[in-house]
Amino acid sequence: MEKTHRLNMYVTEEDVVILDMRRAELGMSRSEFVRYMIRNQKRIVPVSIKEKELVQVLSDIDTNLKAIALKENLSVEDRLHLYSEIDEIKNLIRRDVTCAPVEHKLKGGK
Repeated sequence: MEKTHRLNMYVTEEDVVILDMRRAELGMSRSEFVRYMIRNQKRIVPVSIKEKELVQVLSDIDTNLKAIALKENLSVEDRLHLYSEIDEIKNLIRRDVTCAPVEHKLKGGK
């Protein structure tokens, strides 16, 4: 007989509800469902992990833009130019980066 190991995990209440709902649909116990997911599901890497470097760069840009926008001596023209550049970046990201819907959301993302 194959040696088994006990795993203790901490998950949110929401994750427990999702786990119980999905395992009940398949008529499995929690342990059976976790084993099923480990063995039978293809690997899906969340965008936040797959594109970790991009997420970090975007986070740094966001921080810098907030600092610039908070400067009192920024002229109206400079603010408009900044907003225009931000819109251009957003459009480039939307055009070049597409992903399937996932339950994982980036913290602080809009």
